[in-house]
Amino acid sequence: DIVCIAVEQEGAALEFASPRLRADRGLVEGALRQNPLALAHASEHLRGDPELIGLAVRSNSFARTFVMPGAIVDRERVLELVQDDESVLEYVSTETLGERTFMLAAFERNGLALQYVAPELRSDRDFMLTVLQRNGFALRLADMALRSDSEVVAAAIAQDRRAIKYASSSSSEIHSSPITCHLGHGLQHLRATHGCYVCDKCESGIPRQSMLWSCSLCCFDLCKACNERLELSIGEGAPQGVPASGSAVSMAHEVPTMTRAHGGESQTQERCYMVGSWDGWKEPVELTSASDEDGRSCFRARVPLLERTGVVKLEIVDAEQASARYVVGHQRRMWKVLVPAKTQLLEVVRRPSSHERVSFRFLTGPEVTLGIKHFRCEDAYWSTPGPFYLRGSWDEHRGMTQMQLVAADGGACVAIVHLEAEAVPMCMRFQIVQDRDVAQCFYPDPEQPNAVLGPGLCDAAAGWEIQLPAGCKRLHVKWDPRGQRSIECTLFGALDELSEIPRPPPSARYSVIGSWDGWQQPVDFMTAGISSLHAHIMVREIPGVAEFQIVQDKNLHLRFGPALGTNMGEVVGPTSEDVWRWFAGIPRGCRWLRVVWHPHRQRHRVSWSCLAASGEPLAPDRHARAALAALRGSGAAAMS
Repeated sequence: DIVCIAVEQEGAALEFASPRLRADRGLVEGALRQNPLALAHASEHLRGDPELIGLAVRSNSFARTFVMPGAIVDRERVLELVQDDESVLEYVSTETLGERTFMLAAFERNGLALQYVAPELRSDRDFMLTVLQRNGFALRLADMALRSDSEVVAAAIAQDRRAIKYASSSSSEIHSSPITCHLGHGLQHLRATHGCYVCDKCESGIPRQSMLWSCSLCCFDLCKACNERLELSIGEGAPQGVPASGSAVSMAHEVPTMTRAHGGESQTQERCYMVGSWDGWKEPVELTSASDEDGRSCFRARVPLLERTGVVKLEIVDAEQASARYVVGHQRRMWKVLVPAKTQLLEVVRRPSSHERVSFRFLTGPEVTLGIKHFRCEDAYWSTPGPFYLRGSWDEHRGMTQMQLVAADGGACVAIVHLEAEAVPMCMRFQIVQDRDVAQCFYPDPEQPNAVLGPGLCDAAAGWEIQLPAGCKRLHVKWDPRGQRSIECTLFGALDELSEIPRPPPSARYSVIGSWDGWQQPVDFMTAGISSLHAHIMVREIPGVAEFQIVQDKNLHLRFGPALGTNMGEVVGPTSEDVWRWFAGIPRGCRWLRVVWHPHRQRHRVSWSCLAASGEPLAPDRHARAALAALRGSGAAAMS
């Protein structure tokens, strides 16, 4: 009984139950309804139960990681999930992965699904010919015998001539890839001449003498495995030509040293700085004059990394460059290093000479060294600022989604944001950010809606606004930074493309403010009909009372409220004087407060209702009525 009570309050408490109770289907089902991730603690038998799997995965798709391998048998559900994440195929039975019809359907939704195809299909000639018509690079996954089949190889080459590199009998020297860097430059196939290369996709080091794909212009590298995965994700219509890219060596010889004229001669710059990705390229750190272990003059600086691991990029600049923020398209010299685990300090030492060298020392303390890496001047890259990221109100502007280059469209790039399919319409705002630097935002011109301003610092409310219909699951944003700069948005539901909700008339804009957030952030009204608007506010205090007023053009001096002594009757406003508030009782089970506003009639009118998470209306219950009675009985102020 104690375990049952604990599981009802927190499903994760199933972890501490006995093996007998973990095999109790009723108890596990209750735990999953409270916390879908409690599937991790169920018995092996129940982790293979299709009904319990569906219950958990529908609430939280991450729960599928706890499913017994081969247990997922709902093929329609698998095909729905594989569109966003091909790894769901890890939990499908081997027999299903060997079915031609199913795997073709999965491949149509996600090219990376081919990684999970069964061996018998890899040797199925008809299956591979069908696949190669859409993606020639799938030849890599074919059986060795088929990779020697002239007709199969010809089908792959017809889709993309560069797929010939995967033919087993090929002696061709064609080594090119359809993958590009974030600015659309083609990648070179080369051998790592030193051990300082790092894959920008998986952030793993690339061993010396290993083959990789690289754009020396943009400091962008891909290991062989990541390039092969990305090739599979390219569908029909991938670009057939590869733009020429510059040579890393030839451009490195043009890297200028930091010098200044003095008496007709060039001398080493006395002051230099470094800026890097550890703080978003914000604060320059001066390299101070010092001496190295051999007594030679050098410049040295340290920056804290707070035990950060992964790739760090930095550049060394002079005083003039450090004081001015770089402009879009301006090329910079950059180094890229892979930081070992447990690194707390990064020390950079620059030795200016005819053969300039830069050393990186990784430390766990002031004098405890994890490792040292030395770079020559030739190891530096020329880099153009980028890439672009998307940030928005779906996560309160906390995270950033990297925009991927549209290879067939030059410099345009796309980001896909997965949203919670709410049962009510929502309003979202977003911005484009460059280099993860919030001081380099792109945003719409308020006076010319089709014009784009930036890069620069702006408030989160200054971004693009899009009104999502109920059930919207994905937002696709296409951004083209070239020329006049443009942005396109596309909305998708569970199955089809959706249309954005029409905008209200361009005259006055109305919003609702209330007690749910301390009267801080106005919630905009959206079109609800020919002459009405509505807004949906997520409520937190359940049961309870929500107090609200309506404002015009987000101006608190233009407020609307109920007439004295009424709650649903005559409306007063707009006015800058104190007005009364509306009071809405919030019943149990309520997720949304829907406020309907009729501003275009001779007499303004307002109404509201409470909705469950499913969007179904809720009737007032005794808890809501008791909360309203307590508020009125306490003599709470009704004017503001």
